[in-house]
Amino acid sequence: MDLKPAALLPLINEVVEFLSPLARKKNIKLQVSCPEDFTKVAFDDDRIKQVLINLMSNGIKFTPDGGSVSVQACEKQDEVRITVTDTGIGVAEEDAGRIFEKFQQLDSSSTRKEGGTGLGLAITKSIIEAHGGSIWVENRGEEGISFVFTLPKRKKEAILGAKAAAAAYEREPAYEYLGKDEFNRILVIEDDKDLSRVIKTHLENEGYEVEVANGGREGIKKAVSFKPSAITLDILMREIDGFTVAEILTRNPETKEIPIIMVSALNEKKKGYSLGVADFITKPFEPQKLINSINRLKIHSRLYGEKLKILIADKDPDTVTVLTAAFSEKGFLTCQAYDGREAVLLAVRESPDVIILELMMPEMNGWEVVEFLKKDTRTSNIPIIVLSEKTIAKKKIESLKLLGSGKCLNKPVSVKELITVISRMIKSDRTKKRS
Repeated sequence: MDLKPAALLPLINEVVEFLSPLARKKNIKLQVSCPEDFTKVAFDDDRIKQVLINLMSNGIKFTPDGGSVSVQACEKQDEVRITVTDTGIGVAEEDAGRIFEKFQQLDSSSTRKEGGTGLGLAITKSIIEAHGGSIWVENRGEEGISFVFTLPKRKKEAILGAKAAAAAYEREPAYEYLGKDEFNRILVIEDDKDLSRVIKTHLENEGYEVEVANGGREGIKKAVSFKPSAITLDILMREIDGFTVAEILTRNPETKEIPIIMVSALNEKKKGYSLGVADFITKPFEPQKLINSINRLKIHSRLYGEKLKILIADKDPDTVTVLTAAFSEKGFLTCQAYDGREAVLLAVRESPDVIILELMMPEMNGWEVVEFLKKDTRTSNIPIIVLSEKTIAKKKIESLKLLGSGKCLNKPVSVKELITVISRMIKSDRTKKRS
């Protein structure tokens, strides 16, 4: 995890904006109560965003039309407390203590057993505990239910300790990126020579070949001659500003497919993204943030810089929502299916680069979906990652592989691990095509 002190309100507002279309379909009001001067707290932005999306999407799903879902943040002595409350159906008292267990389904028809395995709440609990916090549920009778989680206030030394603890807790493998022979040339367009030297050194230490352009005009010329895999671009330059450079590069047939990462002291993300840049990093920044951004581009960049498309097929709406948000945040395109037949139809129609498939699907189960897709010439070459709520026996794994499944994973599985598996699959697929 990447724990950094930050304000919670911008993150909460981002999640509310993301889920607003879902809430509008049911005429559900989304409310936020968080002071603008709220104390900064150390957290991993991506993970806490995942927690909020999961809890709020749950609230929207289980709240009747015309209800409300609210997020409230307040400070206690050594922690901050975030409460997500909805006006939907509650949880039976006997079930409240086990609602966060993996794949726990509740039996009572008056409780939240509608669609889902409880996987999302198990993941949520693990993320909060990795941050050193806690999470619990509070029944509010006929008024709904509240999920409450805490994040500790930390000093710098405690943050470092939490990072180490979280790393040991998660035991997640590092990303395995696509080969550097396919994505290895970076053009740095920056007229601050000291900064460009620092960026160049860090990228070269990562194994990239780096060319520096000391201004916009030089950068436009080198983008054509150097043919970089990606470009880092400053905005405030003396000759031509970065926005103009980006506009020229994205209109030129020779350079329009090169992904651009804007690096600037100006927080003009909206304008940058409107020009088609791939990422925007605000100065000052840690060099590793730029390296991570380039590595993400490398994962989902194909021959012409197109984004990889992932078909997420799972009967659990919570899992689909969380994975969709997480993959979209990383720059992937996604499409969603909630039963086996829909997964087959979308695989044929959308031609995704990878399919993530839950084994126990309605209409057609995962076994039938894999068998059908591998027999159809239109979909036979699409890599498939099979997910299962229960541990898959070794013989069944072998059977799935014989059918054509590329990988079998047990839930819960992190997005980081899925990206690692996807990158290996794409790399292997390209190697086969070249041989």
